[in-house]
Amino acid sequence: MRIIIAGSGITVYFLAKRFISKGYQISIISPENVDCDYYARNLKALIILGNPSDPELLLQAKAYEAEIFVGMTPKDQDNLVLCQMAHEYYQIPRILAVVNDPDNEAVFKKIGVKAISNSRFLIETIESMSALDEIKQQISVVEGKVMLTELEISPDSRVAGKKLQEIDIPYSALVATVLRQDEVIIPRGNTVILPGDRILLISLPDNHAMALNIFS
Repeated sequence: MRIIIAGSGITVYFLAKRFISKGYQISIISPENVDCDYYARNLKALIILGNPSDPELLLQAKAYEAEIFVGMTPKDQDNLVLCQMAHEYYQIPRILAVVNDPDNEAVFKKIGVKAISNSRFLIETIESMSALDEIKQQISVVEGKVMLTELEISPDSRVAGKKLQEIDIPYSALVATVLRQDEVIIPRGNTVILPGDRILLISLPDNHAMALNIFS
């Protein structure tokens, strides 16, 4: 399977390196001469120097045999054009764009392109960290539509000693598990949250910060 990556920077390098280790054939189109030189010396991939929006370069990148196209340029509008070209000119079946402005995700979705915003995840993480220092681990799943957060209940938390049914948790959030020392508890409404408990909180992004604040 061939994957085409359009963009520059260290993220492109590590992404390509990971795919290569899994046996994929990789083409990289980058406008940066220094980056192309680095990729060529360190990756077993087809490296093409030039403007990724040039249809001729897509042809050189073997777009006609590609299964996946990833647009990772610094400008969302360029990624949009690239994704449209990959779809319309070469009918690449799976197309993904990394967008910088979270508000642009909807634009890509309208043309059938999956978009991932690192900025959105970073914003949500910073907001969560500023609200709650007890976060142990946090990940975004289902293309950023669901947040999974593991956090520890501190002794001075407002929910310590309360039953779940007494806690005003947003409708779009739930406590999936409670880890109490070595015991894993599937919580019910009458489960009491104790200091030192580690809980797994599942929430939607829109109410994620609100849900975390409740357990602070």
